Amino acid sequence: ANGLALPVGNLAGFSSVQTSMPATKTVYTLWASNSANGLAQLGAPVTVISAASSTGDSIPKAVYGAGSVLLDASTAFAGQVLVVGGFSDVAPYVAGALPAGTALRSAYIYNSSTSTLTLLNATLLTTARVFPRIALLASGKVLVAGGNMTGASSLFELIDTTSVSPTASAIGGDTTSRCLAPLVGPMSNNRYLLTGGTDCSNDTALDTWKTINPLSGAPTVTTGGTGFAGTHALGLARSWHTATKLTGDVVVLAGGRDALVATNTMELVTYDPATQANTTFTIISPSLQTGLSVPRFDHTATRYPAGCNTNCKVLFAGGNSASADIYTEPTGGATAGTISAASSMSAPRRGHGAVLLNPTGVAPVASGLILVVGGFDGANTLATTEFFDPGTSTFVPGPTLTMKRHQASVVTSNTAPVSRALVVGGTAATSGGVANANFLTLLEQVSVTP
Repeated sequence: ANGLALPVGNLAGFSSVQTSMPATKTVYTLWASNSANGLAQLGAPVTVISAASSTGDSIPKAVYGAGSVLLDASTAFAGQVLVVGGFSDVAPYVAGALPAGTALRSAYIYNSSTSTLTLLNATLLTTARVFPRIALLASGKVLVAGGNMTGASSLFELIDTTSVSPTASAIGGDTTSRCLAPLVGPMSNNRYLLTGGTDCSNDTALDTWKTINPLSGAPTVTTGGTGFAGTHALGLARSWHTATKLTGDVVVLAGGRDALVATNTMELVTYDPATQANTTFTIISPSLQTGLSVPRFDHTATRYPAGCNTNCKVLFAGGNSASADIYTEPTGGATAGTISAASSMSAPRRGHGAVLLNPTGVAPVASGLILVVGGFDGANTLATTEFFDPGTSTFVPGPTLTMKRHQASVVTSNTAPVSRALVVGGTAATSGGVANANFLTLLEQVSVTP
């Protein structure tokens, strides 16, 4: 098909590279015919993606576990990426313990068009943070949550990015430490939800949660779970899990672990804006075949398609496995969604990154593709990337990074006409632990062109 010359005889094991496919077409169906004019399709449709990885600027301090977010026109840095926190060095890794070392208060701005990084302030954050969870608010400010490993430091803070000289301030009055707890929102009353995680002193997971409305005049934190009267605990203590907002005020929690034991359970958290508390916690039992297909922790959860209002899906990928699951949210009053298997990735991954490329849907080639980057396969840190194609529920190879990366920060850095993802720092260590000498300073971008 498309001018591809076919060999004589049996086509088993035949492969070829076609270099003259029309530029306007991205999915191809290949056919073969024989001397008797028989016609047959050669396997499944083939997705062709034009992508490349390129290096950009370097961050002055090698960083591991930073947070990043793409800023919009409500800020003074429209279309640029804010990078905050992370480790610049750590103590030797101890199995079952959290990393311990020098955390950062720094903030940088990355311009994907010029591939340049600018230091905003080396001490912008009110407290040093590792694996901080961050979200851009409608006000042009950025909410930063968790990763505050030191005592008497603020759990939440706001960065005002409406000025070219950003400032940060602690909010909420909560000074408890919490690490590895995903942040999700906004809910219908502008509250954000922080679930599970640890107290940053060890790997024991929590079944408590926090909510805050960062847009209120005097933000306050609501805490619930075990030990807090009149509230509901999470169905399972979790850290290294994912939390994904579905339609309305429903959040799906998936996987994670408590101490060193991973889980394949999921639960729906229904947030009640009237009482500013979580009132429904439903464990989706694996025995009903609605849990994850395998236990997962340090995996990724990516909601798609962009802008969906109903029938949204979530791709759960990796977490000590090459497998992936697709979760479809509940519809028609159902209390649980459905899980189906996607194809497997090329290798097991955890500590990888995943982003939905071109969420604005302007570039037809990149629209809806999910990029998976790097990670650790159980023996080695990876430099490979791959794309998940929602149209076929399959993964296809992406460009190879210039270096291996584990626990890098990965974020969409441009939406149109070229879709880009920025990859910041991480470690190139070839074991499950981290090593200062393997911390990375070089930034790079993965670009997909229409």
